[in-house]
Amino acid sequence: MDSYPRIDACLLCDEMISSRPLSRRLGLYRSEAERMLLQSRHFVLVPDISPLLPGHSLLMTKEHVSSFSQLPRTWTGEFAKIRLEAVSHIARTAGSPLLFEHGSAGTLVRSGVCIQHAHIHLIPSRAPVNQWMEELGEVKEIDCVFQQLVSSLAKTPDYLCYEDQDGHGYLLQSFDVEVPCQFIRRRLARYFSLPSWNWKAVFSRDLQVVVEGGR
Repeated sequence: MDSYPRIDACLLCDEMISSRPLSRRLGLYRSEAERMLLQSRHFVLVPDISPLLPGHSLLMTKEHVSSFSQLPRTWTGEFAKIRLEAVSHIARTAGSPLLFEHGSAGTLVRSGVCIQHAHIHLIPSRAPVNQWMEELGEVKEIDCVFQQLVSSLAKTPDYLCYEDQDGHGYLLQSFDVEVPCQFIRRRLARYFSLPSWNWKAVFSRDLQVVVEGGR
């Protein structure tokens, strides 16, 4: 039987390779189709385990890659296709999403990333994320920013990447101040007056309920 992973383990890898992934242990989904919304050879779209808003999902790599800037170049075309499919899927089912990633490639993390496994958040909402990013350093506006990130900007170490519903992309690569962990989740929670931004706290509470319930 699989053991419960530590909070600091790669939970996204657990979701991909465990015979009893956390989402199943927590009883979040009634079927595999609810857990795996879309997938291709190297990518999968899954619901966020602790969504900020209905429809909040993650586009992530099946294998452990630290961030999207570290993708193998041979995956670039596949990523372009699955990203468009993911945006369309969320738009149809919940509303047009904004996209963001806290990216990192090193052991000294400066971007506020919580899990160093490549994952892009898709959240059906509009918010001035680029303005929040400007509090941290110089933000560059880049067309097709995620596609640029996985191709011409490959191997970028630490960054924040954001794309709005109108296709405007923003990239922050140099930080003037320390970035709080889960920075964009924190600001979105404040912006929408949500009770919690910290998925770890919610996850810990829910997992404790599962353990105590003997499931």
